[in-house]
Amino acid sequence: MWRRRGRGRGRGRGRGRGRGRGRRVGQVGNRQEREADQARALQDMQDNRRMQLREVNECDSDPCQFNAVCTDLLADYSCNCPAGTRGKNCDDIDECSSDPCEHGGTCGNKLNHYQCDCPREYSGANCEFKINFCDSDPCQNGATCLGENDNGVLECVCAPGYTGVFCDADIDDCIGVDCLNNGICQDGVNAFTCNCTEGYGGTYCELDIRDECASGPWQNNASCVDKVGGSPYWKPLLIVAIVIIILLVATVCFNKFRGYKKPVTADTPTNTTSIPTTLGATAGPPLPPKGK
Repeated sequence: MWRRRGRGRGRGRGRGRGRGRGRRVGQVGNRQEREADQARALQDMQDNRRMQLREVNECDSDPCQFNAVCTDLLADYSCNCPAGTRGKNCDDIDECSSDPCEHGGTCGNKLNHYQCDCPREYSGANCEFKINFCDSDPCQNGATCLGENDNGVLECVCAPGYTGVFCDADIDDCIGVDCLNNGICQDGVNAFTCNCTEGYGGTYCELDIRDECASGPWQNNASCVDKVGGSPYWKPLLIVAIVIIILLVATVCFNKFRGYKKPVTADTPTNTTSIPTTLGATAGPPLPPKGK
C-alpha cells in the first residue's frame, strides 16, 4: 500500500511539474511575439510618418529669396544663398548701413553692393571726387572755360564772332549790313562778305566794275582798256571838268569886282583941292570951292 502511494504521488508530481514548465514557456513565447508585433507596428508607424513627411515639399512655398536654390529636406529645407545675403531665407545685407556716400550723396542698397547718387559737382563710387567741369572742354570754338560760378552755371569766354552758353552759336554778322546793287550778304566768322551781282564790287558792292569796253569796236582801230569804276578816260575828263568849274567861278568873281563902285556918302566932299606942301612948311587952310 505504501509503495502504491509513493508511486502515485511521484507520478502526479512529475506530471504537474511538466505541465507548469510548459505553461511558463508558452507565456514567454507569447510575450516575445507580442513585443515583436508591437515593434513591427511602431516601425510601420514611423515608416508611414516618414512617407507622409516626404510627400510635403517645403520648397514649394519658395522660401529662398534672390533666386537662391532651395533643397527639400525631411520636414525642413535649405537655401543656397548668393553673395550679399544671409540667414535661412537669404535675407539681403544692407550695404548702405555704413553710410558710405560722401558730400551729401544718397545711398541705394543693391544685391551685394550699393550705389551712390552724387550731387552734380561730385563723382566717384562714394562721391569723393570734386568735378572740374572744364576737363570735358565744354566751351567750343576756341572759347576759354572759367568753370562754374556761385549759381552753378558754367561760364565760357567766347572768341570773337561766337555767342551762347558754350560759345557754339555763330554771331550773324550780316545783321545791319546793306549790300548795295542787289548784293547778297554772306555771314562768316566775325566777318561778312557781300556777294555782288555782275558788274559790281567793293565791300558793299558800291563799285561799278562793269566792262565799259564791251560796247566796242572802237573807231580807227583804237584799243580800249577797261578800268575799275568806268571808262579809261574818266580821270582826264574829271580834271577838265574841275578846270572848267574853276574858270567859271573865277570869271564870275572878276566880273563882279570889275563893275563894283565905291558908294558916295553925304559927308564926303566931291571936289577937294589939296595944296602941296614943302618940307618944313606948314599947310595953310583949304581954298573955298569954286563959284562962291
